[in-house]
Amino acid sequence: MHADLYIDHIDISKYLPEEDCLECGYTCKQFAEKLKKREISISKCPYLNNKQREYIKMAINAENVLPKVPVYPSTITTKTGFVMAGNKNSPVLVTANYPYTQAVLGEVLAKANIKCNLLVIDTEGYSVDMAVYLEIFRGEKIKKAILESNLQSIVNHKKLIIPGLAERYKDEIEEETGWEILVGPICAVEIPIYLLSRKLINS
Repeated sequence: MHADLYIDHIDISKYLPEEDCLECGYTCKQFAEKLKKREISISKCPYLNNKQREYIKMAINAENVLPKVPVYPSTITTKTGFVMAGNKNSPVLVTANYPYTQAVLGEVLAKANIKCNLLVIDTEGYSVDMAVYLEIFRGEKIKKAILESNLQSIVNHKKLIIPGLAERYKDEIEEETGWEILVGPICAVEIPIYLLSRKLINS
């Protein structure tokens, strides 16, 4: 049995240009549904560039992109703090000190060839969804990680991207940390197209 990686929460439609030009024969919403059912090729949309097409394909094929994660919790925690995998201008993703969560994140970013920085907070070894459920993924934890890693002196911006499951704590985290908080997708496989659509990485 494998853990739920929230593939059913993937929403391709929000990454389409919403021109409704009908050049593909459908509205953008209809086109998104056709893509999910694999009834049409992503190349039929004339407004998407190659990188957008690549990352949307990743989201469509999530079950083949995401690694299999055991449903049973790990007894091993990873180190907390800042992990600089990109540069000073790269996006900073906030994640849990849970090895399987980081494995999923690492797999997706590697396949998309994206260099992102990570801020690993102390979720007591729980995955993001459990940490949110147990109210551990909170502003106080993120503020502590920022201060202990001296993050403000390492990166050239004050933006953090939190997982979509933690959206309810966005305002609290902003108030606690003083950083701008962006809410990322719920399913990790959407992260590449999310970053691209927000112009947080180059196309």
